[in-house]
Amino acid sequence: MKPKQITQLKLEQKQLKDGAAARRAMAVLLLVGSGDISLSGYTKDHAKRLKAQYLKRGITAFEDRRQSNRDRVLTKHERETTLQILQTKQPKDVVALCTDEHWSTYWLGRYIQEAFGKAYKSKTSHYLLFHEANLSFHLPGKAYERSDPEVKAAWAKDTRPVLARYWREPDTVILCGDEMVLTNATTTQKIWLPRGDYPPVLEINTTKKQQSFYGFLNLKTGEQHTFVTEKQNMLVTAEVLTKVRSSTQRVSWSSSGTMPAGTRAARHRNG
Repeated sequence: MKPKQITQLKLEQKQLKDGAAARRAMAVLLLVGSGDISLSGYTKDHAKRLKAQYLKRGITAFEDRRQSNRDRVLTKHERETTLQILQTKQPKDVVALCTDEHWSTYWLGRYIQEAFGKAYKSKTSHYLLFHEANLSFHLPGKAYERSDPEVKAAWAKDTRPVLARYWREPDTVILCGDEMVLTNATTTQKIWLPRGDYPPVLEINTTKKQQSFYGFLNLKTGEQHTFVTEKQNMLVTAEVLTKVRSSTQRVSWSSSGTMPAGTRAARHRNG
């Protein structure tokens, strides 16, 4: 490169806003200045190719050529039509055999395929279209598949008067409870090996651990009771219920100063 070209490249490098482009320009400057090209993160051969491209195309040779393929796959009219569909329609309205009311990358890809006979190679272009249509990502809410709203409403209607009656009794404890199993599973799916090496058999190691929990909430006081167990069955549940009963009885005795009548009768029957 001529001294004038080197001076011009130095000025252009300072104006580059993209860090990767600036490092490519630095690689060429280090090459022509007999510097340590590795400081730029590129090899000498790569720097030579960048130099040749710069002499041919100018500063644009250092720009990242990996651009979005939205415009190369869809025409401007097709993209505008897609954006309008995303903003005004549901997938079930425009995709054959679809019953979903909310967009996903799968249904967007199906729509583009059916409407224009085209397809993107990655989901990134779908994300960009969603963003351009002012749609945001949300995880779907979850509901128990056997939940019946009418049954729940009927139960609440019948239960509220019962709770209201017992709520006024100072020695009555009202609890709600549930149980859960926390599972932690780790599976080795991928490993890194030197190039050219491959094990004849890849042993899959799976580690699975479980921990059970019982939880109760005192609806009057807000006090919480948690029991950690190794498993869940009727025997463990009976043991946990005995413990929570004992715990709530101690609370009642300490607050009232006397043993509740129901507890005295139960102890008398048990000897």
